[in-house]
Amino acid sequence: MDAYIGLATAYKLAGATSDAISTLSLAAAIQPNSSFLFAETATLQFKSRFGQTFPFPNGHDSANLIEAVICAHSKEIDSRPQNPDLYYRLGILMMSVARLGEAIQSFRRALEINPTYHRARSKLAVCLFEIHQRDLALNQLTAPDYLDKDSLQLHYKVAMLYCDRLKFASSLMNLDRLLENNFTRADATVNISIVLQNLGLLDRVMVTWDNLSDTARQSIGPNHPFLPGQLF
Repeated sequence: MDAYIGLATAYKLAGATSDAISTLSLAAAIQPNSSFLFAETATLQFKSRFGQTFPFPNGHDSANLIEAVICAHSKEIDSRPQNPDLYYRLGILMMSVARLGEAIQSFRRALEINPTYHRARSKLAVCLFEIHQRDLALNQLTAPDYLDKDSLQLHYKVAMLYCDRLKFASSLMNLDRLLENNFTRADATVNISIVLQNLGLLDRVMVTWDNLSDTARQSIGPNHPFLPGQLF
């Protein structure tokens, strides 16, 4: 889908609006496959954590599983409201169950926190196209120069720092310590991960797998609703 979004963006920038719309239509046509595979991966992670103690009376049917995963992400957002990746993942889950209005809200929130999260922008463009908001969808197809000089410099510095793994790890720990009492801050580690994924220095599949696994693990913690007497 990224290739279609890139081609649609190129058409738009070249002034070929009809070709841009046609290409965006192709991206929208294959998007359900991506959402389905993501949702399946998330539900399998969730199911493996609960095993035979899944807390719904109808058992492990797909509808219960996906709703449980959606609820888990929503609850984690409550405790980490400045984490753009959680909103991005929730948006994809909403797409998988055809709740496009809520998906749009999630992707927009992710972009408010991190405007460089281009995967969230691509998904937002597809959602807007699907609800026949074509002009708004095309507005999401932006040129690379939308990044300001400071943002580009940040990407460069993070990439260089990442090459020294020990110094990089030490810097992250110091940053977390510096910001731990600032409850309005964006999730620094997550945003740095997004920068590294944008640059191709982190494997997106592995990062997504690890993040889904972490959310599934959090879902059976003491403060999560999936405990006896606390369901929804």
